Amino acid sequence: MIFKISSPAKINLGLKVLNKRKDNFHNIKTIFQFLDWGDKIYIENEVSATEIICKEIQHEKNIILKLFRILKKEINFEEKLKIHIDKKIPTQSGLGGASSNAASVLLALNKIYNLKLSKKKLLEIGLLLGSDVPLFIHGKSCEATGRGEIFRNIFIEEKPILIILPDAKISTVEAFKKNKNFDPQSLDKKNFFNSFETWARKNFEEVNKCFEWIEQHNDAYLSGTGSTIYSLFNNFDEASKIMDNAPSNMNCFVTSTLNNSRILNEIKNYGV
Repeated sequence: MIFKISSPAKINLGLKVLNKRKDNFHNIKTIFQFLDWGDKIYIENEVSATEIICKEIQHEKNIILKLFRILKKEINFEEKLKIHIDKKIPTQSGLGGASSNAASVLLALNKIYNLKLSKKKLLEIGLLLGSDVPLFIHGKSCEATGRGEIFRNIFIEEKPILIILPDAKISTVEAFKKNKNFDPQSLDKKNFFNSFETWARKNFEEVNKCFEWIEQHNDAYLSGTGSTIYSLFNNFDEASKIMDNAPSNMNCFVTSTLNNSRILNEIKNYGV
């Protein structure tokens, strides 16, 4: 049997780095919403061997392998599965692609095999995989603090959004290591202040060029620690008109922000 699930992208409406913690992570404050866009994942059971298919990511570096190792250690989960990831979310883009993939597979397996993992346990496993994974398990728009795993649900107007995807790749580790100018006192320079925006624009020419173009038309922001730039609009016509006039070499599209991850409804009736 093959189960098809969504693996949505997320967007950071601002990202403030507050301070470094004793465990070498950072305390942050951000607001998360989901996008009506992302990867699709196909989970096939009743196979003879576990296989992960994702042409964009080397097999041994795929976060799903790490998830399987944790599930084996935590609950002795040994089911053979074929996982095919139809990848749309670029790596190191600030949209949470790998974290979303891991969370979607974890949520789906919990339902398909009736693992009876509580939400608390799911979140604990998620945090072992990465700081953004708990968000995708939580599945609702929220203000996040701590490492990004402490949630306060908030309702945010869902809006059309123009997403710009520069070719630049920015790893989270690199962003935190090389950006030395975190300034929590200067948080009101933009509606959605991001502690990494100035650094990213200075060090990645394509990111800065994309900002310069979109800022001629509308306010724009950086998502997370990655390279993605977004701009919010009140209607799709306005967003689409600006997208249609983008430079020919610019990778951009219009979608919508969402307050609820689509996977939460998709898996309700799953089970074997």
